[in-house]
Amino acid sequence: MCLNLLFLNKLISQSDEKLFSLALNSGEDTSGARLCYEAGFKSRNSDPDITIELAEEGYHKARKCGNERWMAKHLMLWGLGFYKKGNWKKSIPYYLKAIHLQKQIPDSVGMLYSMINLANALEEGKMLTQADSMYHQALMLSEHLHLYTDRIRILNNLGVLNANRREYATALSLMHQAYKTALQKNNYELLAMTCNNYAGILLLQNRWENSRPWLEDALKYYSITENEFGKTDALVNLLQVSVRENNITEANEISQKIQQVSAWMSVPENRKEFLKWESIRLALSGDTAKAFTELLKHLHISDSLYQENRQTDDSYSTTLHKPNDQYKIANYILTAILLCLALMMIKKMVFKN
Repeated sequence: MCLNLLFLNKLISQSDEKLFSLALNSGEDTSGARLCYEAGFKSRNSDPDITIELAEEGYHKARKCGNERWMAKHLMLWGLGFYKKGNWKKSIPYYLKAIHLQKQIPDSVGMLYSMINLANALEEGKMLTQADSMYHQALMLSEHLHLYTDRIRILNNLGVLNANRREYATALSLMHQAYKTALQKNNYELLAMTCNNYAGILLLQNRWENSRPWLEDALKYYSITENEFGKTDALVNLLQVSVRENNITEANEISQKIQQVSAWMSVPENRKEFLKWESIRLALSGDTAKAFTELLKHLHISDSLYQENRQTDDSYSTTLHKPNDQYKIANYILTAILLCLALMMIKKMVFKN
């Protein structure tokens, strides 16, 4: 089975290389611009540098044949390439140019996706007021175009944004709207995402006892859609609930399931979140030595990610780094909690003996 999978991956990679080569060597016409877009969009997660290269090439092809629609699409793709590379600041001008062109054409659907991408970039840059405004504009446009799937996604984004601003009542209200629409449309993928996000907001409020039913629903819907990444995200949230409830048996089972999804665990951001709750689980289980090892790994990944983001653009203002100081404080608090747990475990062992 492993050999078959390796062979399949090799075929896919060879197919991608042919597609990229075909796109770069295509003619300077609409079909050439389309090929560049398809190949560039396909590579956005695996290799954003290729996405940027193909977006630039596709934009010039579309410009030479005077096709403004494809010019706008490639401007959006260009911005997406930089965003996926971690440079949200550099993506913004491309999104703005795409929106400007899409307004003139007009291309309402294309403009909607450019607006959503722009809002994502603004949120990444902690420009939450501007991101909120852009999401609301995108929300109104999605309603006008009757694009209900996009409306659900935007409501989720708005909900998470408001949760980050600690406006929890607004966040939960938006999530409830998203849930109702997803339920009406019988869209399991979006139901799973919404349930997981709803639970995540409750966890931010320390309402873990209320989050469990939402996580159970999220896992049910993720199983139907066979989305292993989404399912693992929900399992990490459930691990947090189990740890907070001191349900060690369940926490042990969940931990094993999460670690079996190697593709999910290989993403540094995911591994960082898992290690935080895994270290507490181990401390509660009595394995304090391993708990501290996992905590140190968590702190190391956190620091690496911060340094990576900092190097992305040296011109960031100092205000954008303030949340990191709060994050460091949170890590120190977590370390203190683990120390207390370790001392409690030692104390119990001493009294037993």
